[in-house]
Amino acid sequence: MVSKVKIRLDDRLIHGQVVIGWGSVYPFNQIIVANDEIAANEWEKDLLLLAAPDGVRAEVLSVDETATLIPELFNGDDYAIVLLNSIEDIRTLCKAAPYIKRINVGGLHFAPDKNEILRYLFINNAEKEIFLELIHLGISFECQDVPNGKAQNLADLLEEV
Repeated sequence: MVSKVKIRLDDRLIHGQVVIGWGSVYPFNQIIVANDEIAANEWEKDLLLLAAPDGVRAEVLSVDETATLIPELFNGDDYAIVLLNSIEDIRTLCKAAPYIKRINVGGLHFAPDKNEILRYLFINNAEKEIFLELIHLGISFECQDVPNGKAQNLADLLEEV
């Protein structure tokens, strides 16, 4: 059974892999971007929402606003994908909505201070510690950049780093 709510960590937020890739296998009719900076900037918000496909409700909310909406999403009839672009925001969301137990990890791309975990997943030591903190709280992270890609458990991958 497909969960009605998919929480995805992806530094690009709304983009082709989400809209076309995940949208073709996951029947979401709502996209929520949880990002404080974009939510506070109308120009950026409008620009990002242009990437949402026709027929899909899309909105940009602060992380706190998203946390208050999560129970409605889990109990509603709609299929939703919630997109965040930082592990710090994931931690904030999970602490405010402790019933979130599974997160899909897509692309966190290269930066000079980051280590490669997978070809699409680069994290620094501080991010690794946050992932480990959340894993310790019982949250599972499934790394999968595209729907037909191999899903991998982040906890297993972090043991190797």
